[in-house]
Amino acid sequence: MIFLIKILYIFAIQKIITMRKKITFLLFGLPVFGFAQSVIGNINSGAVSDTNFTHSVGEIYVIPTDPDQANSGTMGMYYQSVLKVLGVKELEKDHVKIYPNPTADFVHITLNSKSKIEDAEVYDTAGRLVLKAKLDSGKLDLRSLNSGVYMITFKNPDLQPIKIIKKP
Repeated sequence: MIFLIKILYIFAIQKIITMRKKITFLLFGLPVFGFAQSVIGNINSGAVSDTNFTHSVGEIYVIPTDPDQANSGTMGMYYQSVLKVLGVKELEKDHVKIYPNPTADFVHITLNSKSKIEDAEVYDTAGRLVLKAKLDSGKLDLRSLNSGVYMITFKNPDLQPIKIIKKP
């Protein structure tokens, strides 16, 4: 029994030592290897200026980040970007007005603009074309249709289909 306790004690000590080595490496070794900075090429001397300075296009600059402005900095290259913005006014979409809805015989179709609707197609709820008509006076005759729900569509893709209800 004592022999077994000694073996477990030695095993636990070895695990603790291994864990301490890992923790020591993480605390002291990783910052040395993990965070490094090097200079590629030649070091050019330059002057430290205040924040009010100008750059030329293509010029490399360093912005110091420590208080004494001697050891570290952020390096970048000044470049000019040109943004071209086009101004486009929002176009007001035409809105179709259909009245009366529900209807028994005719519907009047008007737009909120001066443009006209020339053709209209009427579809039933199964998607079948049941009526195709020319709208000369802005009036659509629905007397030939059975009572139910229909969709009126237009050739102009900007105009939304309108649901109407046909009464008996």
